[in-house]
Amino acid sequence: MYFFAHRLGSTFFFAAIPFAGIGLGFTYAVPWSMLADAIEWDTVTSGIRKEGVYYGFWTFLSKCGQAVSIGLSGLFLGFSGYIADVPQGPETIQVIRLFFGPVPAAVLLCGIILLFAYPISEKVYLEMMEKKDHISG
Repeated sequence: MYFFAHRLGSTFFFAAIPFAGIGLGFTYAVPWSMLADAIEWDTVTSGIRKEGVYYGFWTFLSKCGQAVSIGLSGLFLGFSGYIADVPQGPETIQVIRLFFGPVPAAVLLCGIILLFAYPISEKVYLEMMEKKDHISG
């Protein structure tokens, strides 16, 4: 959507921001709930609580992902001829547009595809909680 914002005008751009915010909110909230489910699943199946390991690993991988994405965006901007504090050429503007639209969309699509392999459905979760109650009760 933002990739085409220059053609659709600023009104469209500003009207779309709340919808983009809602979508972005889901990308931040859902993984944390999935992490909690994975921790419960591991606890039920192994009998050992390892929350610290999971959260530490999650944070480490998040930081690695941020570092890679920042590094790659800087690398691509450099290759496109980006120079700070000057009007940018068409190649640089195209790279910036790509990093605001198609690139994040492709990464998000890959994540959605990977979610189809996520084994903890609502049914599995309820069975897991029942088993947990049976073990602890």
